[in-house]
Amino acid sequence: MLKRPISVLVASITMLLIYIAVLPLFGYDLVIHKLAIVPAMDYSDDVNHLLLTRSATFATLAYFCINYLRRKRPLSSVAPMLVFCNFFLLFGLITVAQETFLSTSEETNGWKLWGLLALIGLLSITLYTENQAESDRIFKDQW
Repeated sequence: MLKRPISVLVASITMLLIYIAVLPLFGYDLVIHKLAIVPAMDYSDDVNHLLLTRSATFATLAYFCINYLRRKRPLSSVAPMLVFCNFFLLFGLITVAQETFLSTSEETNGWKLWGLLALIGLLSITLYTENQAESDRIFKDQW
């Protein structure tokens, strides 16, 4: 009885999460408590890193909402961390590319973000191998 309204609610939340996650890539930010869209260029570099983390987090939440609507479960307990790391890498690479190619200032701190992305990449590879090993253990006796 409540299945249909909950699915509609989850789908609506998913669309909002995707919108909020992608909006900083276009130079804007949705301030939820004010219900206002503000330019993200007004923020300092420290807040831009928080926007990157928030975009990765909201994209991860949207990913698992979509999987919920498709009735798919994570293959292992490591999967949420792996998905977050992959979205962080995706949004981080786009952010670094935007800062590198679209920035007019001579001084950029892109090397710090590159270092962070390299560490997250190593973590992602480690989590991927652990996810594969754990999913093999879970589904070992299925066939």
